[in-house]
Amino acid sequence: MSLCDLEPTAHGDLLCEACHGNRDAEVFLAIWNKVVHEIDDEIDEDLHSPSRKLRTMVHLNVLYSTDFYRIYAPQLKIVVALATSAYDDSVAWEKSVHEPEHRMADVLRFAGNEMVLAVAYITGGYERMRALSPRLRLASWAAHHAESGKPH
Repeated sequence: MSLCDLEPTAHGDLLCEACHGNRDAEVFLAIWNKVVHEIDDEIDEDLHSPSRKLRTMVHLNVLYSTDFYRIYAPQLKIVVALATSAYDDSVAWEKSVHEPEHRMADVLRFAGNEMVLAVAYITGGYERMRALSPRLRLASWAAHHAESGKPH
């Protein structure tokens, strides 16, 4: 089973579209999506659960062992580092009293989408990535915000 078999949602459809029929990319993005949500949950919930951290470590091992990652590691490891750095800024700034930092934190929270766009570029080129980018960003925003614009 792959991402396109498991994610019958608007966001899942966008992830599937990014893969352009590449089953290895679908497996990679399915695991990526799972891992980034696990990490986000651990940070949001301020969990100190050793078993949860260890499970995430195993999932990271699986992620970096996928065929897609191993083939494209030189490109993807840069995206991992950039997305992680942006997410780290988001966590640091989300409770900031400085309005620019607070507002940026809300946007940087979606840094994991950069991996989806990197996969779209690798599997389908610049035009596929650009066609997906605004829809992915808006879908992510809508999934995490009320109509008023406030985060859930």
